[in-house]
Amino acid sequence: MDISIAILCGGRSRRFGRDKTLYNYHGRPLYMHIYEILSPLTDDIFMQCGKKDTATYRTKSYNDDYLDIGPLGGIYSAIKNSRHSRTLIVGCDMPNINDKLVMHMAKFDADIVVPIWKNGYYEPLCAIYSKKVFPSLEYRILTGDLKISSLFDEFKIKKIKIESLIEQGIISPDLFKNINRIDDI
Repeated sequence: MDISIAILCGGRSRRFGRDKTLYNYHGRPLYMHIYEILSPLTDDIFMQCGKKDTATYRTKSYNDDYLDIGPLGGIYSAIKNSRHSRTLIVGCDMPNINDKLVMHMAKFDADIVVPIWKNGYYEPLCAIYSKKVFPSLEYRILTGDLKISSLFDEFKIKKIKIESLIEQGIISPDLFKNINRIDDI
């Protein structure tokens, strides 16, 4: 596929109690579990890190340009570092991610392709962003508007209904369950 994939690993893991990206999940670090699932889909996959030492990871890694501003800084830096015009952003704490979802999302031509629940809640940390959103991301960062969903009103967006994906068998009901605490494992 002609997309880059950035695995966000910039969080502080406060609720987890230690760096969850390195937690041994089914015999390998959590980030590597996700990396191995998604790497066959692209020639450009990397870890997008906050303040972490990028040498920690056995993969291509970049540090965020803006620190301590939440996931918007990671999305901004990931798009800046990606080689392709579209970038799948995925959190490092989503071990149930699958390639079928990514391939389904990549079919749509939009500035942002984002899964959405029936209740209107988006999954912005498992979405595809076009480089077209980059200037707006930078503007939002510089002006302190750090809410990701505020981008969704500004660009051509394709909303993917999560319940429909579950019904079609494209994803499991727990795909978007992320690991925030040790008991989430």
